[in-house]
Amino acid sequence: MNKQVRAAVKRNTSRWRSFASAPGRFINCFLFFLVLGGCAFGIYTLWSTALADTRFRMDGETLALAGAIRECPESIESFEQLGREFNGRSLLDPRLVGDMEKAYRKNVWVKEITRLRRRFPNRMEVEFLLCLPAAQVWHDGKYWMVDMDGTVLPVSGTQTVFAGLPEIVGVTPNVIGKRPRIGEMWDDEGVIGA
Repeated sequence: MNKQVRAAVKRNTSRWRSFASAPGRFINCFLFFLVLGGCAFGIYTLWSTALADTRFRMDGETLALAGAIRECPESIESFEQLGREFNGRSLLDPRLVGDMEKAYRKNVWVKEITRLRRRFPNRMEVEFLLCLPAAQVWHDGKYWMVDMDGTVLPVSGTQTVFAGLPEIVGVTPNVIGKRPRIGEMWDDEGVIGA
């Protein structure tokens, strides 16, 4: 290599060494974290503003019920209550879908959630399979509704709107005097087998 090229290489590397020296590294790291912190603060501010925006707030008073729910009017009140529970929550809330899924799974009338998704700007779309009464069990002086799996539904009384359903008489829970628990399977062989 000739002397001019060697001198140019030495000059370039010496500049790089001074740039990467201890004070230079400190300044570079400080500037990097300053920019990173500014970006994080900007993203946080944008996210907070979007969460507070009223356009993305759910309107829990508007509940569109369709399909099999109309066949089971007793379930409508519990779904309206769920709609009011999430009234005012932002659609951008990352926990919203999980919270709604938990709430709907706790509902006795919901057999399975088939779809739960956001519909911008302010709606959630929930599709699920209902537990529909399949039979009425006469126990302890009243009728108890059960679905196809034998799960006790929250409809009971001496007379029900489901007068056309098959009637199961003469069964008791395995524990004498035990009242059927809503949302659990009836533990009598006669109900489960029917």
